[in-house]
Amino acid sequence: MSLITRGIYVEVDTSDANFKSVPAYVMSLAGDSHNWELIVSIYNKKKDSFRAYARFPDWATITPQMANERGRHINWIGVEVK
Repeated sequence: MSLITRGIYVEVDTSDANFKSVPAYVMSLAGDSHNWELIVSIYNKKKDSFRAYARFPDWATITPQMANERGRHINWIGVEVK
């Protein structure tokens, strides 16, 4: 995960799914403990990746270290729409 101003992002590699076109992605942010209320968004959608952003609603500081210490990870699915 990388730090941005008052938020974090991660590039999610979806290449193992072998999509032929850019799918409709859905994602969630999960973790081992301490559920957070976060705003999460998907950007830069491609057939083999997307960028996931997360931040607190009140713009409080969040860092990659905080996310990693709490076991945060991305769950995602992608569906090619014909």
